Amino acid sequence: MEREVDGQKTFIREVELLLHEDDKDEILLNVHQLTVGDEGCVVWDSAIVLLKFIFTEKGQKLVKGRAVLELGAGTGVVGLSALFAGASSVCITDLPRLLPLINVNIEANFELIKTHRSDLHVKNEKSFDQVSAQSLCWGQENEINDFFNFLSNISADSVEKPSACVLIADCIYYQQGVEDLVKTIGLLLDKLSDDSVVLCSFEYRELGDKVKCMKNFFQLLRTRYKLECEFININDMDPIYQSDDISIVKWKKGK
Repeated sequence: MEREVDGQKTFIREVELLLHEDDKDEILLNVHQLTVGDEGCVVWDSAIVLLKFIFTEKGQKLVKGRAVLELGAGTGVVGLSALFAGASSVCITDLPRLLPLINVNIEANFELIKTHRSDLHVKNEKSFDQVSAQSLCWGQENEINDFFNFLSNISADSVEKPSACVLIADCIYYQQGVEDLVKTIGLLLDKLSDDSVVLCSFEYRELGDKVKCMKNFFQLLRTRYKLECEFININDMDPIYQSDDISIVKWKKGK
């Protein structure tokens, strides 16, 4: 069913999720999108490749039982998918103007989540305690801390450095954004456990300064924050939802 967000009627994309590799039946995630808006209003191919990866044997190990934070979420499709891959909680973040769309998608899939994740505590008729849509402007430490406040509020045990998986799909656009995203990743991993990881998917583009931005992104994370990266082998991705033009990189703290 169509919804209205910021005066626009949405259109729906159905995303098929295979909960277990040996399952024959898939579930359908209903993702509301907008016809008019910026990059975050629709589901991009890199998001599909990333969300499909977290249902593979290798990918699910990085998500299952962990807190998940999605940065630059847009529609929130990757973060919502992580719930079905076994994430203990999901915090879906973007700029304030995109939160209404994210909340619509949480609400639209409420019954589906409730059916397949009976362990989550229902907060109201629209959401769960362990699912949150929050503003997170990259580089803003106070908003980064809001994620940790969210984890503290839903956790019975106080953990100094929680274990988490940070998901980022196709968010390397422009130079200032790269600087702020790198800072955000560095601050997050500094406050998370040593086994925490960042999964970042991106599509190779040669338009404008995209190549320069990508090189700078890698260089800054390696030199400024001493992080280690590993490119996910295409053989470990979903056999159907993969592309030579789309990569997934796993970042973690350096030794």
